[in-house]
Amino acid sequence: MKLRSMPWLLRFVALLTIATSIQWDAAWRRIVPKVEATWSEASLMRDVAPEAIGSVTTATLDAHVQGGGFLSARRGAPCADSGWETEPFPMRSGTTKALEGHGTLILNGVAETVPECARCALAALDAFEAPASLNCYATGPNAAVAAPPHADAQGVLVLQTCGSQRWRVWDARPFRASELNTKLTAGKGSALTLGEPYLDVVLKEGDALYAPAGWPHATSTEEDASVHLTLGLDHAIFGLDRFSLARALAARGSSRLEVDDCVALPFWSPINVGATLQYLERNDAVARDVAVAFAAHAYRIVEAQARLYEFEDASPAAWRDRWRLWADESCRYVMAHNAFIAGAFALEDLDEEIIRQNDLFAQRELQKQGYSMS
Repeated sequence: MKLRSMPWLLRFVALLTIATSIQWDAAWRRIVPKVEATWSEASLMRDVAPEAIGSVTTATLDAHVQGGGFLSARRGAPCADSGWETEPFPMRSGTTKALEGHGTLILNGVAETVPECARCALAALDAFEAPASLNCYATGPNAAVAAPPHADAQGVLVLQTCGSQRWRVWDARPFRASELNTKLTAGKGSALTLGEPYLDVVLKEGDALYAPAGWPHATSTEEDASVHLTLGLDHAIFGLDRFSLARALAARGSSRLEVDDCVALPFWSPINVGATLQYLERNDAVARDVAVAFAAHAYRIVEAQARLYEFEDASPAAWRDRWRLWADESCRYVMAHNAFIAGAFALEDLDEEIIRQNDLFAQRELQKQGYSMS
């Protein structure tokens, strides 16, 4: 299939829905104080997001693709060897096909292509004042393994939009600098052996759940199918976590952070310099310089994500152009930030090989969905 501009009907629908869109800011205003109060621990929030109910369903996902919109998709399913495996899934085959055999449809980056999801993510960026991405997951009924136990580098905030799903979340504290990457990717590539979960709950429509970065979690369904949105709070992804802050200070003469009970900085850090200094319990010139640099980096990432999520054209070609711009921008920012953490100064000139790899990634995602690049 050749890439084309979005059909005029899809463009018209995207513009029309602006006037009738869901008030995501109201949902996030209720959720933010609750998450702030339990920032370092998993928590369940009942009936906190009625706006989410029915906002994204398998029918709306199918309609988006049938109308010319792009979605990057994978399908997870039980596997005898590893327990669970994923593979690319062509969305034009339909969600019914994806959910056959107790499969789970995995849609990463839905805020980049689905207008309602973009509005949800933009409201979240404003509410949390931190980098955030949005994924969507759909699973049919009676799936004993919708997702196996695994941890993520992001803080995970789930909104149940359709049906119900069982969630189990395990406490991962403490976190040690020497094994941080292992903790944040636990269960991806090898099975986890875990004890009693910290939380074992069934999410229903309008409920929300929060799990801090690094806390393993697993999902399953019973008699209902399930669709949920997952907001990823990306502190560790972009070097805005406690251990990265400590490394930046250590490069300037302070001691390293070896162990902590949380990966993410306190709720309003790092974009708020005062909150970061309060966490550090210091106000010297070095601490201020580091806190300001972290706030500036956080602000630039949030602004770049907002540009990625602001669109009218949801077509494959338009997504490719916006994603490549985001990938190149964010790579420049992260490289400069990593150099600052190490105590060095780096220009933001992006290596041509990184630009090429970003372009190849976008091409592969489109090809997996059956779109040619001519």
